[in-house]
Amino acid sequence: MPKMAPLYRIFFALAMLGLVASAAVHVAAFFRCTIPAAALPLFLPGILVVFLPAIAVAGPRVAGRKLTEIWGAFFERCPRWLTALAAVVIAYSLLAFFAVMVIAAPGAQLMGLTALQMVFYVVAAALLH
Repeated sequence: MPKMAPLYRIFFALAMLGLVASAAVHVAAFFRCTIPAAALPLFLPGILVVFLPAIAVAGPRVAGRKLTEIWGAFFERCPRWLTALAAVVIAYSLLAFFAVMVIAAPGAQLMGLTALQMVFYVVAAALLH
């Protein structure tokens, strides 16, 4: 795996870029900014591009562990700032998900979609770090 480390760094950078882009679109949806429709389909393939290598990295980390230890294994090699960022993003996304079900405002679906995307990007970044 040491030979793959530079490649994983590239995927980590892409995951962080996707996280920032998703957060920017999420904030823009709050202000009802016009977001080009052509930009939105780029996020879903971006998740696959960074999440598939993250799953490859996660395999050896979780091998032989109990189900209750898997989340700890995901974040065991992460710095505290990334673990804290992941906790904040996941907690916020859960709240945003339930808020989207209650709020019928324009752009609510976009807010829910980008909140979910942020979870995938931050977990991928944590695994690839």
